[in-house]
Amino acid sequence: MDNIRAVIDTLFSQINSAEILHHKKDWDATLGVTEDMFCSKFMIENKCYTIDQVRELYYLLRSDWISFPTECLEYRQPDFFYVLLHFSQKVLIEKDFQPCCRFQELLRWRMLTYKLGEDLFTTSYLAFNNFNANIKRDSFFWPVVLMQDNPSIAHILRKGVCDLHFHLRGSSLNYELNWLSLMNDMSGRQAEFEKLKKCLSHKTITTDNEKWETAHLTTIKAYAIRYYLFMRITNKKKAEAFFPVLLVILQCEDEMAIQTVGAIMEVNGLIDSYKFTEGSKLEIGDKSFYPDYAILDSFGTVERWNLAEKILSGERCLLYNMFYLIFSGNASAEDKWLFYAYLLQKGQIRRELIQLNEKAGFSNFSDYERRKEIFIEGRWGYQELIPKLAVDMAFSKEYLKYLECRITPKDTSSQLIHSIELLERQINRRLPGERTSEENREKQKKGRKHYYILHFIKQRDAESDNRLNSLIEYPCVMVDYRHYGFRRKIKKQGEAILETVRERPRMAELIVGVDAANSELYCRPEVFGPVYRYMKCFCNYSPDFHELGYDHYKGLRSLNFTYHVGEDFWDITDGLRAIDEAVLFLNLKAGDRIGHALALGIDVDLYYKHRNHRVVMSKQNMLDNAAWLHHKARELGIQLSVNVALELENIFENFYDEIYLGKKEREGENIFVEDELLDPGRNLTTYYYSWLLRGDDPAYYLNPISQLTEYQYHTWWEITALNTLTADMAHVRKDKIAVWLYHYYHYDSGVRRRGEERCEICLSSEIIGLIKKVQHAMRKEIASRYISVEANITSNHLIGSFKHYAQHPITQLYRLGLPSIGEEELCPQVSVSVNTDDRGIFDTSIEDEYALLALALEKERDLEGKKRYAPKEVYEWLNNIRRQGFEQQFRKHKGSKYE
Repeated sequence: MDNIRAVIDTLFSQINSAEILHHKKDWDATLGVTEDMFCSKFMIENKCYTIDQVRELYYLLRSDWISFPTECLEYRQPDFFYVLLHFSQKVLIEKDFQPCCRFQELLRWRMLTYKLGEDLFTTSYLAFNNFNANIKRDSFFWPVVLMQDNPSIAHILRKGVCDLHFHLRGSSLNYELNWLSLMNDMSGRQAEFEKLKKCLSHKTITTDNEKWETAHLTTIKAYAIRYYLFMRITNKKKAEAFFPVLLVILQCEDEMAIQTVGAIMEVNGLIDSYKFTEGSKLEIGDKSFYPDYAILDSFGTVERWNLAEKILSGERCLLYNMFYLIFSGNASAEDKWLFYAYLLQKGQIRRELIQLNEKAGFSNFSDYERRKEIFIEGRWGYQELIPKLAVDMAFSKEYLKYLECRITPKDTSSQLIHSIELLERQINRRLPGERTSEENREKQKKGRKHYYILHFIKQRDAESDNRLNSLIEYPCVMVDYRHYGFRRKIKKQGEAILETVRERPRMAELIVGVDAANSELYCRPEVFGPVYRYMKCFCNYSPDFHELGYDHYKGLRSLNFTYHVGEDFWDITDGLRAIDEAVLFLNLKAGDRIGHALALGIDVDLYYKHRNHRVVMSKQNMLDNAAWLHHKARELGIQLSVNVALELENIFENFYDEIYLGKKEREGENIFVEDELLDPGRNLTTYYYSWLLRGDDPAYYLNPISQLTEYQYHTWWEITALNTLTADMAHVRKDKIAVWLYHYYHYDSGVRRRGEERCEICLSSEIIGLIKKVQHAMRKEIASRYISVEANITSNHLIGSFKHYAQHPITQLYRLGLPSIGEEELCPQVSVSVNTDDRGIFDTSIEDEYALLALALEKERDLEGKKRYAPKEVYEWLNNIRRQGFEQQFRKHKGSKYE
């Protein structure tokens, strides 16, 4: 990060708002940010600087960056907020009276605004320019995520794009609605803030005697400051009357003190009084509410495509007018002090709701994802807006032609139908002021553009984990099979989906696919094998048992299938194995898709180098990975050297002995579990066969030999409970040892518990070389199966282990249009599409995804420092990917062509 961005990030993200409010006496041009405070906070995220270098930056801030940002004949007093302009003047332009980002500065803009939000920069930029032009704007309608000025990107987008990976409830104004909900009513929030006590973002490094306030107390103070600032720009007398109350609130050191003085009730009363007399009311059906008291205009003429901008206009108006007041020289020292504290408080809560802590992995993302509606649950109005704004924002630009929204399934068909019908009402509800022009009626005739994919939510088998822990003194007890309760749950949900699409033609039109999302580390594809095969076989026709295995469709609509996999993994081998399991156990075929699949393209050498060639995971996963890698390499025609084969065999035998034979060697003691079925299983081929059986429903392996011998195809579930559509499975089930190994994998408490023990090994360079070869061969395999990949650029960048957009694996999967990378590394050209994932949580848009990818590749350099790609090559490649989005869509529209 360059110096100006690092300084701004420190000033508006790292500084403790409580310290600023406490040091009112230290007012100067830096609003109380002392040298020591700045240096200590700056070095938290910028460890490559020395303390002397940071001091020099502080001097530069005081001498240059808080001075007037452009040359001027008249002398202008320094101002703390000028520092924002020293950045935004270089990256923003105004186009058609709207702010726009310069394409060449898009990466810098993205890196900083993702942390601080765009509106801090856009409103200060516009206020400064407007004041100097002697004008004042009253319109605050511009895109939630700014457009950029690259005509080549615009040309590609105008041809039409799809978004195939779009989690509906994570793709709205998630943070913004949470914030507005808080700023309009702080009563009864204690329970919500209790859920927020796990702090995801605060840096634990603090200065001497520094004290961070609770998120609840911080928000209460922001609530009061915001009302004061709003009154300051709309009714100065009311602001002056409220100021003594505000000071009392700011002096409180805990929530109890504020409750004692009754401050929250007083501010609530003032806000409600203003809302009901002068606020803008939004009517939703036969109900109405006030989204934000700071919205100055009515909702009378707003259209659905700019509803999000209208919702944001109140906060934008407040920021803009405060900056205008400051840049015009009419703001008092107290105004600036309070405004700065408010911006810091808002940023502190933002960091708890948007993933800004730079930790990799899905678990970190899940912590944020669970908070996406934390302050709007049960708050009618804001919850109603979540799905509507998500879809309306997606279609606010004409170039999005097709959208697949991910939603969760339900336990019964009636519940599922009700939930989808409710979503349809929320999304399609016309606003009172929305015009029904000829143009709008014409658009409606062209048909719908958004559809639904039902995604199961993967879960850790916590119930079994607890059961195993309770049996630690009993080494070999029979237990329920893995994910016992969860498998029954998803079976029930799968049956509900099938009943819905078979019996309700309208629902069959809306529901286009099935997926499984959430963390995959503790819920592998094997869990979903039976339900996926069941749904794939019977989703759109009444089965004729005599025609089992033939794709005989009698319905007009069929379900399609995708699966989140290879996004989060213990190591690359583990991620590749998960992708292989998804293909084999779920019976993924041509036209099916996989989501993310980072393990297919991530740089193997770099990945293991960053981890010093060491991997840590459960012993069971280590055993499975060794056996799978050994067999998969041979299956793909990769020759194993003697050393590699021996190393894999040693890893396999060591962990097999520990897990299945119970072998322990410590203090001269050797302990073995004696079982005539387990000792012969100490064979790579036999063990691999047992791994192949994991796609089968484990309910049929309690007494496996008798159950398999007497197996009957009486029900729809029984027809697909065993994985019969993968080659040679009948032969595998005849291997008695493999069958019993699969039994022990599920039912033996000793095997389960020993398998969950953690271990670490160091991989040799030869093994890493083999992983690289298997990865490349698997790309070809996926391409040859015509299985597509849904890429999510920003999501992958934040959750994955790579730090730069140009390192995204998409260029390893598909390169048509980009220069050749050599015959030995010939790209298999896997079909990939670009999507947004959770656009509200990751603060992105489909345009941003294309633009960030384009700029990252344009900036790429080879070893000689020359540009790796010409712009024309990049845009040809991007256009090819855009086309593939339409090829991958699950609901094809007749006659729709996007060249």
